[in-house]
Amino acid sequence: MPTAPVNEKGAVVYYEDTGAPEGRDDYLTLVLVHGLSFHGAVFSKMVPYAAAHNVRIVRMNLRDYPGATPFSPEELAALSSDDVTQQTAATKAHGDETAAFLEYFVKKHIIPKIVDADGTRTGGLALVTWSMSNILAFSFLGNARWFPLETSSFLEQYVRAVVLYDPSISSLGLPPAEGVYSPLRDRSLSLDEGGAQFIPWVSNYFEAIPDLASATPAVLAARRTAAKAPTVARMSPAELEALLDRGALMRSSAALFRVARAVLHANFRRALLDTAGVWPRVKVLLVWCDESMHDCLWAAKTIVAFARAPREDGDVGTRREVEVEKLAGANHFPHWDMPEAVVQLLAAKV
Repeated sequence: MPTAPVNEKGAVVYYEDTGAPEGRDDYLTLVLVHGLSFHGAVFSKMVPYAAAHNVRIVRMNLRDYPGATPFSPEELAALSSDDVTQQTAATKAHGDETAAFLEYFVKKHIIPKIVDADGTRTGGLALVTWSMSNILAFSFLGNARWFPLETSSFLEQYVRAVVLYDPSISSLGLPPAEGVYSPLRDRSLSLDEGGAQFIPWVSNYFEAIPDLASATPAVLAARRTAAKAPTVARMSPAELEALLDRGALMRSSAALFRVARAVLHANFRRALLDTAGVWPRVKVLLVWCDESMHDCLWAAKTIVAFARAPREDGDVGTRREVEVEKLAGANHFPHWDMPEAVVQLLAAKV
C-alpha cells in the first residue's frame, strides 16, 4: 500500500498512481485531492483515460482517510481552538504536508520537470483540489512563502498549476449566499444527520447557470433540481461505499468547520491576491460546473470577483491570474459522470 511521509511526526498519506504513460517523458502529472466524506477512489473513473491524454494521475487520500494517518487529539484541538494563532498554525500545517507529499512523490518517481519550449509547456504537475479540499489548495499556495528554501526552489521546478475544482464557498473563509440551503447548515439536523443527507444532496443536478454573472443569491436560492438522476443514485450500494469514509466527517473533518473564517480567508488572500511574488509561474485554473450545488457556484463567482477587482492598498506582490473554465452539463461529480471530459480539459488547460 503506497504511502508518503508528510511530517516529522511520522504521519503519512495514502496515494494511488497510474504511473507514467508508456514511452513518454513529457507527461503532465495530476495530483487529485478529494473532498469531505469521499476519498480518492471517487476519481477512479478518470484513470482509464490518463495515458491517452499523456497524463499521469495520482489520487491522494487526506489525513484520516483510508490508508492515511489519523489526526492526533492535539491536532484536532488546534483546529477547534478559540485561539486564532493555533488555528492559523494548524491550517499552515496542511500546506506544509501537501508540499511534503509533492516533494516526496516527485523525488521517488522522478517525474519530468516543467519545460517551456515554443510557447508550449510540458512536464511538471498540477495540484487539483475538489470541493472542500480547496482549503488545502489555499493553505499550500498561501503559505508557500514560508516553505524552506530548498523545498520552495525544488517544487518551483515542478508545480505548474493549482486547479480549484468546483470549490465550496467555505474553503474561501466566506459565508454562503444568503438564503441558500445546505444539509450541513440545517440546524434541524445533527452534524451526523446533515452529513448523511449531504452525500445524496451534493450529487444532484441543479438547474443550469449560464454564466457566473447570473449566479445571484436569489437565483441560487430558487434553483430546483434538474430531471437528471443524482450521481450517487445511479451507483450500486457497494459502489458507493467503496468511495466513502462515512466516519471521517465526525472524526476530523468537522473540525474544519470550527476554523475561524478569518483564518481561511487569509490563506485565500495570500494564495491569490497578496502572493509576495512567490512562484509567479504557477497558474491557477478555476473549473466550475454549471449544474453543481449552490455553494460552488457562489464560490466560483466570488473567486472571479476577487481576482478581477481593483488592487487594494494592502495587496502585496504579484496577484495571480486566474483562468476560468466552465464544464457544461456537469454537477459536482463530473469526474464520475463525464470523466474523460475532465481529463481532457485538465490536460489541455493546465
